[in-house]
Amino acid sequence: MTHPQVTDASPPDTASPHARRTWTLSTGARSVDVEVSAADRDRLCDVLPSLGAALGRPPAGLWSASTRLPDDLPLSAPQLAHGVVLGVDGPVPGADRRARSSALELRVVGGPDAGRAVPLGQGRHVVGRGSDVNVRLDDPDVSRRHVVVQVGGGSITVADLGSTNGSRLDDDELDEQPRNWATGAILRLGASSVTVTGPGGAAAALEPGPAGRMRLRPTPRMSSPAPEIEIPFPRPPAAPPRRRLAWVAVALPAVGGVLMAWLLHTPTFLFFALLSPIVALGTWLSERFSGRRSGRRDAATHAVEVLAAERALADAVATDVRATETARPDLAALAAAARRRTQLLWS
Repeated sequence: MTHPQVTDASPPDTASPHARRTWTLSTGARSVDVEVSAADRDRLCDVLPSLGAALGRPPAGLWSASTRLPDDLPLSAPQLAHGVVLGVDGPVPGADRRARSSALELRVVGGPDAGRAVPLGQGRHVVGRGSDVNVRLDDPDVSRRHVVVQVGGGSITVADLGSTNGSRLDDDELDEQPRNWATGAILRLGASSVTVTGPGGAAAALEPGPAGRMRLRPTPRMSSPAPEIEIPFPRPPAAPPRRRLAWVAVALPAVGGVLMAWLLHTPTFLFFALLSPIVALGTWLSERFSGRRSGRRDAATHAVEVLAAERALADAVATDVRATETARPDLAALAAAARRRTQLLWS
């Protein structure tokens, strides 16, 4: 790749000083970086002869992506900004593929390839260490064909392909059955961690500047301290009291009934003497069974309250993790923000 300097032959103008901008001219077979020194008031046709001298032949036209640029286009146009890639005599190679690329990305957030992002279009994508996969990870702990990701029908699924070290989606072990992969969930395979996500992030506030540069208008970023969240866990229920049989209360009426029947020679008192222990024993059994039912009911209520507290704790932890990731984004998120010029970095 060469780096010639191109200077136009337009007459000097003190009101429009010359400024330098760099373009990459792609002919398909090779790319040439050129530095153009021209005024913003100049037009593309003013620098085409000098570009032809740098290329060794006059260009038939310049293209931005798949659109041919008019020769009278001002150099201040966004298509001719500093750092753009322009096609010579035809569209920029790969422009159609980039235009059709999916907004969905597979981002490597941990491991040897941390920071890498791969577009995920519709269809089947095999992830692994082999040379014949769609997404290759340079991780010795990853199998040659580790997992398969299927994108389509409004959902994303992932399944393990019988890998040596296995794979986990968040805390769940994967097998050969496809599992739904929610955006933001972490897939761990080998020493690598990957996630799928959309573009996200608001675009940075940019405005045109001289020489094809862009001026950045920083957006104030207000951060408030994370609120403290307290998750109360219920106390375990008290054990039901052990109800003892009052033997004195059972024996005294029985003994009294027997004495009365003997003294008064009235057998009817023997019936009351027998009935009193039966009533006392029945009352004791009823209270004991009622206490057990109450204990089981309290234990079930406590289990439900503990489950609700555990869910609230898990939600609080997930919220804290998301807040931490937002405040301290991973390398893949930073690379995507730099590439797409979002407010995550450009503010």
